[in-house]
Amino acid sequence: MVETMKILQIFAPGQVEWQDTPIPQPGAGEVLVKVAAVTTCPHWDLHLMSGEPMFPGVPLPYPYTPGQPGHEMTGEVAAVGAGVTAFVVGDRVAAWRDAGAKRQGCYAQYVPCLAENLLKIPDPIAPEAVASLELAMCVQVSFDQLARL
Repeated sequence: MVETMKILQIFAPGQVEWQDTPIPQPGAGEVLVKVAAVTTCPHWDLHLMSGEPMFPGVPLPYPYTPGQPGHEMTGEVAAVGAGVTAFVVGDRVAAWRDAGAKRQGCYAQYVPCLAENLLKIPDPIAPEAVASLELAMCVQVSFDQLARL
């Protein structure tokens, strides 16, 4: 029997449903994360929900990739794929780099992530306190680019 999970699907602006789908398995170089907390991105997530493109003239394809956007999250390693040595089942992790719109997003109970896009987080830190780590990386990259200008 295939185990299932809930995943958010955006069908059109303002049209969102939770759906059942099989729990994914991690591929080579991936970690399967049981999601504990997700932060709503004030840029990407809200644009998708409203149907307003983030970049003028660039259309938004609906229905959107399941679980997307949901790129700011923290959780616990549930399984590791071939070649992954930096993480073990039970490690607490946070996403620090967005994997892109073509991959399943983190608005789901489980999400496969490239191991290189995750950082271990210490036990005393609450999941909701570090879920926005990827947003902090985006802000830093923006400041780095502005500093070069």
